Amino acid sequence: MFHTKPPKPKRILKTVEELKATNAARQARYRAKKLRQLHPNANAKIVREFYKNRPEGYEVDHIRPLAKGGLHHENNLQYLTISENRTKGSIWLVETEGFEPIS
Repeated sequence: MFHTKPPKPKRILKTVEELKATNAARQARYRAKKLRQLHPNANAKIVREFYKNRPEGYEVDHIRPLAKGGLHHENNLQYLTISENRTKGSIWLVETEGFEPIS
């Protein structure tokens, strides 16, 4: 007697929209990973402590958003309430007090 293998299930092709969404998600993950990298002059210990010491009800915010060329550096971090952070979005106020450019 011959035993035949069951037929392989047909591969379901994704629609163009699904492929675009998958590709966009992949690109977003790559950009996020790249943006989260510390600036070479940043003090990793200070950055970690800043996140660790975040007050309850607050989020760590980048003063100059990463999407606008800001750096993941201790001089570019601040605490904002969740609602303040959502309102701010990726806006950068150049005249922000206490902001020191990083060289």
